[in-house]
Amino acid sequence: MTINTSRRGIFQRRLKGLLALFLGLLTGGILGYHYVHTEPAPLVMPRQPGQSLGQQLSAKLEIPDPQEHLDALKENPIWHLTHDGKDFNVAVQQANAPAAPPQRWQLVGRVQRSDGPALIFYQPETQVSKAFKESETLPDGRKLIKIEENDFVVGALKGRRTERLTYSVGLSMDSQVPETPGGPPKS
Repeated sequence: MTINTSRRGIFQRRLKGLLALFLGLLTGGILGYHYVHTEPAPLVMPRQPGQSLGQQLSAKLEIPDPQEHLDALKENPIWHLTHDGKDFNVAVQQANAPAAPPQRWQLVGRVQRSDGPALIFYQPETQVSKAFKESETLPDGRKLIKIEENDFVVGALKGRRTERLTYSVGLSMDSQVPETPGGPPKS
């Protein structure tokens, strides 16, 4: 094997190398343009004259309606709890349960206890009696202000007025809030 050291041989070898390099770059450029060409991202765009970048972005972005998500959470709560921490199943049962009718309480009499006078009310349906002292709330929601010998003073349901009621046989009142089963109203 002989090495061609003439000028013509050296020139041909360099020319072949440059030609191969040129063809490689040309092929890579064509393939790159046709197959690797990508579109710019939707938020990357040329600026429109007269609009700030924030205005342009807000025109492109869609803000979701939170009410749809809140409604979905109310219908299917996470961990079966309502927004106020109560058990969801119990809250649904209570919402669907019919309201209990108000319970009738009858005044039985007045007693003198060691801590002061009290009125005794009796509920015939449950056979429960309860004593109410001054400043406690009666079953109908009014506040017992003062107990005297022949009558007692209660605050009106609305406003600051007071009423003076006399003891009478059969004086009765309906409870304002439905009771929990098994006991008198909490005062």
